[in-house]
Amino acid sequence: MLFRSGLRVCIVDDNGTNRTLLQHFADLWGMNYVSTESGPTALHALEAAHKRGASFDLVIVDQHMPGMDGFELSRHIKAQPDFAPMQIVMVSSFGRRGEVGRAKESGISGYLTKPVRRDHVYRCLTQVMGRGPSEENAQDGREQPPIVTLHTLREDEARKRVRILVAEDNIVNQKVAVRMLEKIGYRADVVGNGQEALEALGRIPYDVVLMDCQMPEMDGYEATREIRRREALSVKREGSLGNSQIQMTNDQKQNTLHVPIIAMTANAMKGDREKCFEAGMDDFLSKPVKIEVLAVTLVRWITKREEGEDREASGVKGEAETREVDNEPHMTKDTQRDTNDEIRTPSDEQRDPPLDMATLDGMRELGGDDPSFLSEVIQQFLQDGSRHLDAIRQAIGNGDAESLMKAAHAFKGSCGIMGANALAKHCFSLEQKGREGQAENLEDVLRELESEYSRVQVALEAELANLPTVST
Repeated sequence: MLFRSGLRVCIVDDNGTNRTLLQHFADLWGMNYVSTESGPTALHALEAAHKRGASFDLVIVDQHMPGMDGFELSRHIKAQPDFAPMQIVMVSSFGRRGEVGRAKESGISGYLTKPVRRDHVYRCLTQVMGRGPSEENAQDGREQPPIVTLHTLREDEARKRVRILVAEDNIVNQKVAVRMLEKIGYRADVVGNGQEALEALGRIPYDVVLMDCQMPEMDGYEATREIRRREALSVKREGSLGNSQIQMTNDQKQNTLHVPIIAMTANAMKGDREKCFEAGMDDFLSKPVKIEVLAVTLVRWITKREEGEDREASGVKGEAETREVDNEPHMTKDTQRDTNDEIRTPSDEQRDPPLDMATLDGMRELGGDDPSFLSEVIQQFLQDGSRHLDAIRQAIGNGDAESLMKAAHAFKGSCGIMGANALAKHCFSLEQKGREGQAENLEDVLRELESEYSRVQVALEAELANLPTVST
């Protein structure tokens, strides 16, 4: 049971058969319900329950009723402060154009059309009741969530069928990427390097791969090139079968399709997009990735893949069977970092605060109802921070420019996610030094990095003190 047993529900419908069906559902799910046949009697029942101190949690209302229809009843309910926290789900016989908009304006959280199916009602109520009292969102200034409809339920079901692979070696980045995907309705598997990504793709026909570019053992570029090589061999092998009697399973056929690979990189430097596309990647996201941009990007490439499967089934070939490299990457004003801003270090200007609190608040919101999420991410960042610093110190001590570049780059990605922007700038400066082949005489830069990390550490530990304790 995804919503609590004992939920108090008021069922409002002038049709006895419809009321009986909804009552049957309520009995199955352990709900306490009152059934009424009109808007006025429903309002009387709501008032009586409130006076007894047993207010209803939910009202399921028919749209078309004589006298006071479902819209008018909903507006009456939402106009009374004592009733406003109740969630309302409307059931309509017609599903006329524009009714969903009217329902949302009337304060309704869910809208279903008849004949109602038990699974549709259950999933709708699960989503609606999972939001908490509706007035809380309005009072704290948050935008009301979208209304639940049959269309959104089907979209959610489709998202659950999508298989996403995240290839990322940084544990902080892994946690945040998986939580973002869960937040927008997807589930994902995680691997730590390109070699593991190849092995995972050999077992499971993923629909999308989110590929970090800089990983140990095998980076994202090399892994992508190998994936594309294997796809080309599979297509060639399938074609050579001709009209033989050998049959391929659906998963085997899907493995021969072009899997969309979306690059995720903290570089955001000129030429990175081209390097990703040359390796065979399809799109490019700059870290820290915004959840809205990630959602749009996934829908776009999942849709393209599904269109490709439809053409494969029908024997129709189209442009989507070849990699499209002319798409604009999602590095808009909102997502692209200004390279000039990154090159400046805090010592060049007034010192920035250790943490961008808006970013941290976004991380807190990403955790949703799980207050431990932010605690886990902060603790992981602090744990990894010491390791990243040691790797940078060792690279400088050994005069190893390539190791310095990789270590500073890895630390920079985590800093951006946590909102430690000044620390990220120091990391970027060291990364650039390593990229230019310089790893000596950097003691002053290293001291600045260590000083800034100390500031970030103090700020995060203060934040952690106010959060639930998480055992490591």
